Amino acid sequence: VRVAHIIISCYSSLQSRVTPRVFALLTLSYLVIIPVMEAIISWWKAIKDLLAKPQNWLWLILGLVLLILTRTVNLTALPIFCDEAIYIRWAQIAQSDGLMRFISLTDGKQPFQTWITIPFLKIFADPLVAGRAQAVLAGIALPVILILLTLLFFSKNKKNEANLVAMLVFFLVIFCPYLLFFSRMALAEAWLTLFAAGAILFSCLLGKTRRLDVALLAGAWLGMGLLVKSQAYFFLILFPLGLLFVPIDFKKQKFTPALKFLALFLLSCLIAYFIYNVQRLSPWMYMIGQKNADFAVSPFQALGELSAFWQNLKFSLAWFGQYLTWPVCLLSLAGLYWWFKKDWRQAAFLAGWFFLPFGAINLIARVYNSRYLAFLAFIPLLWTAYALVYLKGKFKKKLYWRLVLVLVLVLPCFRSFQLITTPESFPFTITDRGYLEGWTAGYGISETVAIINQAAQEQKVVVGTEGTFGLLSQGLEIYFTQNPAVDIFGYYPLPELPPEDLLESAKEGKSVFFVLNNTPGNFEKNNFLLRAEFPKVNNQGSLRLYEVVNEKD
Repeated sequence: VRVAHIIISCYSSLQSRVTPRVFALLTLSYLVIIPVMEAIISWWKAIKDLLAKPQNWLWLILGLVLLILTRTVNLTALPIFCDEAIYIRWAQIAQSDGLMRFISLTDGKQPFQTWITIPFLKIFADPLVAGRAQAVLAGIALPVILILLTLLFFSKNKKNEANLVAMLVFFLVIFCPYLLFFSRMALAEAWLTLFAAGAILFSCLLGKTRRLDVALLAGAWLGMGLLVKSQAYFFLILFPLGLLFVPIDFKKQKFTPALKFLALFLLSCLIAYFIYNVQRLSPWMYMIGQKNADFAVSPFQALGELSAFWQNLKFSLAWFGQYLTWPVCLLSLAGLYWWFKKDWRQAAFLAGWFFLPFGAINLIARVYNSRYLAFLAFIPLLWTAYALVYLKGKFKKKLYWRLVLVLVLVLPCFRSFQLITTPESFPFTITDRGYLEGWTAGYGISETVAIINQAAQEQKVVVGTEGTFGLLSQGLEIYFTQNPAVDIFGYYPLPELPPEDLLESAKEGKSVFFVLNNTPGNFEKNNFLLRAEFPKVNNQGSLRLYEVVNEKD
């Protein structure tokens, strides 16, 4: 009715009186803002119950403070990562040139992260802080969706049980190292996780209500998720699991509710597909498929290479054991079992959302690291929270339950503290050592920037870098995009050092530097002097700053 009213009635009467932009805003308010307001009103009772007790207010305020602090304190403790440099530079280019809004598609990456980073570049002077701040926003929003999802699952249970599960989920998310790490990095995983949680919420909600406004919001949500990363296709594939909540009478063969759900889901898919195809405004949309082919194979090919599946599975278990911690992992499996005994539909729903993409990604992935599965990390936390509530009901003495709670939380809290204060001491698995070691780790970038800035205060500076894409040269470019006194040039493959054009710049009286990243060898000469060297963790490579000088000087 809304769609017909807008398209047929409103437009015919308003098109002569309003501009297309105003009409688009009216349509947006009718299709999105009004359903959002209706959703807030419908959720109000559950939220009011959660906030009824003063102690819940205190826990929520404490949790909110801890959530913000864990996501923002010491945000640049870990140096810039290779991919972060690329994504931040894309956002800077998109900000300065409206025609380059889809620049990420040139490398087969969806543009949502580029777009969401742009406003933060206007707020923060440090581009690394700006790039990571957008992930912080997603990390702060995630517990809100999970609390709503928890209240939806336990709406028919005792209020105290629903509130306790919601609170436990809140604090488990705050101190989950897996979620915390990607909520502090200028990567897309925090947003993908947020959209995954929202997709689960909408799938469950549409199954329970089968309302048009829910379908419209779900379509918009899924569409935006598709603009984040290709893993969001799992959200569309798994969304029909919401049928588990649809009342179907097989004996009387009454399938009307299921058909209504599928019809609304089809509408959501159409909206999502429409939003996703905004990328067709760029001629580079085809690059997404090519990029995906570099990181994954088809299921048929994967079934013939099962050795890769078992290797990936070992990595996956190591990631969840280290980043979710083993106490949480083991308790989550127990929680899933107890949840099946309580409500098999809810348990099967969450199990499907976790194990189906978990198995599929392990099967088809080829270039594999923990970022692939980060968007699933919050689901075991739901099971863990329920397990803790279940155990509370079994223990006669509160002391035993509090002891279990401490044992479950102490290791995640310690690991989170490591990430915030000394990320070098965090036990990254072998697949993720690139954040600390090797050519992808950005140790020395900030120090090099400081040296170049100091030189640029006196005269023109020219900087050459080993490489044209990645940590070098983008890791330096993001800091000097507004500085006309600094010119940066990338070189690949590496020429004979120093390059001839940089020698000419030195003869012209300019300060000339060259930055090498992890390439072994002694390159010092009379006109090519090593000024600083910054080792990576465990001495796994280093970033070296050379100065090109005029031999006559």
